[in-house]
Amino acid sequence: KEEAATPAPTEVTSTVAPTDPPATTSQKYGPNGIAWASNTPDANAAPTKVLSSYAELITAFRTANAGDVFHLKSMTIPANTRLNDAAANARLATLGTNVLVRPAPGERVIVGSGFKVSAPRVTWAYLQVEGSFHFESGAHRARLARTKLVGASSIHATNNVSDIEFVEVVAPDRAVGADRANVGAYQSPNVPQN
Repeated sequence: KEEAATPAPTEVTSTVAPTDPPATTSQKYGPNGIAWASNTPDANAAPTKVLSSYAELITAFRTANAGDVFHLKSMTIPANTRLNDAAANARLATLGTNVLVRPAPGERVIVGSGFKVSAPRVTWAYLQVEGSFHFESGAHRARLARTKLVGASSIHATNNVSDIEFVEVVAPDRAVGADRANVGAYQSPNVPQN
């Protein structure tokens, strides 16, 4: 059962597409498309579902199959949202290949501050984090890939999650043509306490 404190996401419209960049080592900032999360469908795999709301995503997780690809319509996941749905987590924990969650082409998914994820075996990609993104207890084998951190945004993992990855998570600074922070790839069987 989803926790009652989770606010409803705010739907937004956007014409900015999170484009899948061609792989290039000469790119000076932003995700460059060279690295990709392990045990995850291809970044450009066809969607098995296109979802219009955060509530639809929770429902889709409850019946997900290994290797599913969920495309999201433009939305903002509001501050202090916690993804810890018992039925979804139980289903996801049985999967051999991660579920990929990403914006649909031409759409943008913005994550507000304090988004806390306990869902296992999900790869989150092409998000725009405007605050903080947390992998918490239960988020085993979760991934965050090709994601842009805006402003003073941050990523976190508690010390009781295992086999997580951060791949091409960057905080681009176009003014200087470089990244303030860039996690090219990080994988650990046990993540130190943050």
